[in-house]
Parts: sequence; C-alpha cells; structure tokens
Amino acid sequence: MFTVNTYNEVQDLAIVAPSIQAIDINLDPDTGVLSFTSGNGNKRLVVLSQYPIIQFPLNQLSYYDGDCIDKGIVVYRGSGDEVDISQYLSVGKWYVQVFEFNGYASIEKYLIDSSSDNPIDFILDETAGVFDETFDDTFE
Repeated sequence: MFTVNTYNEVQDLAIVAPSIQAIDINLDPDTGVLSFTSGNGNKRLVVLSQYPIIQFPLNQLSYYDGDCIDKGIVVYRGSGDEVDISQYLSVGKWYVQVFEFNGYASIEKYLIDSSSDNPIDFILDETAGVFDETFDDTFE
C-alpha cells in the first residue's frame, strides 16, 4: 500500500495542468453534436447543465460519462473534439463547458479557466422536429 501511494505521489508531481483551454464550442442544431477546438491537454471533459456551471472538476479525481459535478453531468471524457449530446437535451436553456486536462485515472490535473466561447449557454426550442439554437454567451 505504501509503495502505491509513493508511486502516485511521484507520478502526480510530473503531471501539470494544460495551459491552453478548449475554445469555440458549437452545437449543430440538426444533429445535437457539440464540437470545439481543443486546447493543449491530452484529454477533455465536457460538462452539460441546465444551470450555470460554477463547480469545476477537482484535480486528482476521475470523472466519467454520467458522473455529476454539482448540477452538471459529464457527457464526454476523451481526447476528441466532438460529442453527440442529443440524448441529454430537451427544450430549455443549457450551459456547456469543456475542461482540458492531463493525466490518467485519479491523477488528473484540470485547467478550469474560461476561454473564447467556453463556457457557452444556449436555448433549445423545438421547430419542425429539429433543435434551434440561440447562443447567448452571457451568464445570468
């Protein structure tokens, strides 16, 4: 047990948080696919919420699809730059934030700063069976 803790502590020292956050989050209203331009982390965590995102991921904690961070839900953890969020969406106002991170299970270092169009908020309403988006980019 001591060896594992020592190993994790040594590994933790070598991992640093990314310095460039993901930018330009966009939602395709026809498909429900959320895309963004990646920062310089080796992975990304995407959080979706019906409330402003005010709680952020904590370093050295692993979050996976379906996990909650405050009132938000993790909808993606990985190295890509898009995720289909249509299964989570309903009519209303939504908030999305992408967090860059480095590391691996239980030794993650997250970048929690905001950036250009990250986070965003948008309103979805139903029109002819497709999503319509209105990007607001301001938080109430």
